[in-house]
Amino acid sequence: MVPHEPGAPTGHSGLVAIGSRLLSDRNRSQFPIVRLRRHNSAGFTLVEVMMAATILVVAFVGMIEAMLIGSQMMDHARRQTLATQILNQEVESLRDASWSTVSSLPTPSNTAVTIDSQFTTAIAASGATYSLTRYRTNPNPDTNLCEVNFTVTWTVKTSRRDAANNLLSFSYTRSTSAYYGKYGLNLTFQRS
Repeated sequence: MVPHEPGAPTGHSGLVAIGSRLLSDRNRSQFPIVRLRRHNSAGFTLVEVMMAATILVVAFVGMIEAMLIGSQMMDHARRQTLATQILNQEVESLRDASWSTVSSLPTPSNTAVTIDSQFTTAIAASGATYSLTRYRTNPNPDTNLCEVNFTVTWTVKTSRRDAANNLLSFSYTRSTSAYYGKYGLNLTFQRS
């Protein structure tokens, strides 16, 4: 007689239940008892691994794009700061000048002015080309004020190309207006 399998329900002596059938000792050899093993769920399936990899790739691409945009924004901010420093230096250098120097500046529209040499290194590091123009109005005889406008223009060449495969470049400007008084009254404001 074949010993009883542990865990197999028996209702009669010598009978073993398989599924919904009861087998006697005699028929047991024809239908061996198959024990089902439970699938170990501690690992990951291939589909789960592929989905996780896809999510990670999308996240990394997004982070890299965010870093590139952030880097471009920082470069633009540096260039704006440099333009502001150039403008402030020009305004301050005229503020130290006498009224005769300010009132004798040429009045044609947008006279090109040489940018101070102290900015040469910063301009070279910025990767842009800068130009400075100045415009002076005639002194008002009632107020003895003279308006001088400065404009810095910088052009940035990019690695992007247009439809005709030409390199794209972008131009930006920053302006400031300063009022110089014959008797020392000075006022300045900036606009982008």
